[in-house]
Amino acid sequence: MLTIIHLLQQDGIDPIHASGDEWHSPCPQCGGVDRFSSFPNLLNSNGKFMGGRYHCRKCSMGTGDGVVYLHHRRGLSFRDACKYLEVDQGPMPEYRTENIKAVWEPAQPKEAPPAVWQAKAERFIMYCTNQLQANSEALKWLHAERGLTDETIQAGRLDGTHSMFTRAARFGDYPPGRSYGFRKDL
Repeated sequence: MLTIIHLLQQDGIDPIHASGDEWHSPCPQCGGVDRFSSFPNLLNSNGKFMGGRYHCRKCSMGTGDGVVYLHHRRGLSFRDACKYLEVDQGPMPEYRTENIKAVWEPAQPKEAPPAVWQAKAERFIMYCTNQLQANSEALKWLHAERGLTDETIQAGRLDGTHSMFTRAARFGDYPPGRSYGFRKDL
C-alpha cells in the first residue's frame, strides 16, 4: 500500500522527517520550501486510510489525502487513484446506462390561456415597455452593463418594472386556476 511519502518520492521530492508522523518537503504545486506537511499514517475525514494526508500552508493544493494528491498532480479519477494506492474505494453506485435518454426533448406545450387573458397580458406588456422607454437610466444600464441593443430590448419585450404582478392587477385577471397571492377583484 502506497502512502503520500511514496507519491512525493515518485514525483522527485524527498520529504524530511520532522517529528512523530509529520514530514516536511517543498510543495509539488507551488514549490515553496518546507511548507508542505505530510502525514503518511493519518486517516481521511471519513475514517478511511487513503494514502495518508497532506497540507500545503500556501497554495491551492490545500489539504487532502493520497487520492486527492493523485487527482491534483496526475489527473487520476477517484477509482484509478484508489487502484494505484491499493486502497479500498468502498461501495460505488452502479451507473445505469439503459433507458437513459441521450437527447433532451421539450415537454408538450400546455393549453394557451384564454384569449381575454392574452389580450390583457399584451396590454400589460405594452405598459411595461412604455415604462422602460420612459426610464433613460434603465435603458443606459441595459446598453452599457448588459450590452443590449434597442432591437434586442424590443424583441425580448423587456419591461423594467420590479413589481410586475402588482401592476398586472390593474389590467385584469391572471390565468385561470392561479391566484398569485392577490385578491380576485383587483
